[in-house]
Amino acid sequence: MDWLAKYWWILVLVFLVGVLLNVIKDLKRIDHKKFLANKPELPPASRF
Repeated sequence: MDWLAKYWWILVLVFLVGVLLNVIKDLKRIDHKKFLANKPELPPASRF
């Protein structure tokens, strides 16, 4: 467990890279043109 105390930050970096890769992969699947074509009308914003 001594290696874990020394190199814990490498595990954190590997985890963050994995999260970023999954986010990029999911964002590529979004069809923004289809979303913008079917965008719902938003009510006017009310300010308080």
